[in-house]
Amino acid sequence: MNRLTRHTRFVATSVFVLALAGAANAQNALLPANIVTAAQLGPADLTAIAAAIKPQVQALTGPADQITTARKQLLGPLAITGNPSVPFRLRYAEELSKQLTPLLSGDNQMAKINALVLAGELGTSDAARLLPAARKDTDPSVRFQAADAARAILATYANARGGTLLSDDDARTLVTDTAKLVAAEKDPLVQDALLAALEAGVGNAKLQESAAKGLADAANAIARSSDKSAADPRVLEALQRVADTFSNVLTRQGDNMNAATKVAIGDFAASTLWHVKQAIGAKSVPGGEAQALRDSYANLAGSSENVLLRAGQSLASTFKMVAKDSASKIKQGNNQGDAAFVADANELIAAAVAQPFGIAATRYK
Repeated sequence: MNRLTRHTRFVATSVFVLALAGAANAQNALLPANIVTAAQLGPADLTAIAAAIKPQVQALTGPADQITTARKQLLGPLAITGNPSVPFRLRYAEELSKQLTPLLSGDNQMAKINALVLAGELGTSDAARLLPAARKDTDPSVRFQAADAARAILATYANARGGTLLSDDDARTLVTDTAKLVAAEKDPLVQDALLAALEAGVGNAKLQESAAKGLADAANAIARSSDKSAADPRVLEALQRVADTFSNVLTRQGDNMNAATKVAIGDFAASTLWHVKQAIGAKSVPGGEAQALRDSYANLAGSSENVLLRAGQSLASTFKMVAKDSASKIKQGNNQGDAAFVADANELIAAAVAQPFGIAATRYK
């Protein structure tokens, strides 16, 4: 299957899944209210939960109309409007995760994708344990959905909607495992989804440091794998989005952010600047017909420079590096502007190696 055909199929699959994703907004009659709201669940209740889930999970392997109904049925009992109790949510998610597991080892692509969408909606430790096998799937659309499920699970944890059933340790493990996948992933859409999953943890106090470190490692891995070649525009867009997120977080938190997180944010910015410097210096980002790509690189360089400077200034009042106006130099589209940017980027990266960041120089070589 060629790249165009594969991505056409991928997009069509994603649209189909998204069309189903809004189906869980109202409670249904899968289980009676006395079980859904119970403060304690007995053996008979657990048996009823398992029996109710089984035919709906089986329907996930059927035609589209059955899948739509099954998704509604399976997510209905978890709707906030039904006031599900914590014991119910825990046991229901545990049983549903157990019954979804066999789907992820089968050959039915849509069953795998829908199992992963449900895992993301559950947002529990059991749901998070469904992801590792799917992350190794040969089909990029399955890997994409696994990454998006990680994003949904971490977003639920970060926002603590109605209380979270994901443990702190499992949340940190999910962040760490997600960051490790970026280097080996070759599909830009999946890379984007992995970055979005890490980004979901940035706003949470418990996850912020590990998420920032994960994003720094991811950016560095992308820079290394690209070497002196231009990255895919979709990856550049994702890196730009992360840079904007870090800028917003620095604005909101300022001195309330711990030093290790600020260093990680600076590392992310220096890694993206290093990638831009390598690509621009190697003449891999021409102007003319490729001006849109050059503009993307210019914007990423400008945002990364801003984030690096702000992180440094927040770390120490003695940090005196000044703005270099990286974006405008790249947008000149000529050798003089490129050479000026490369020189400035080297100086900015050196600032990340020096105090107060103190990052190893080998990080950007």
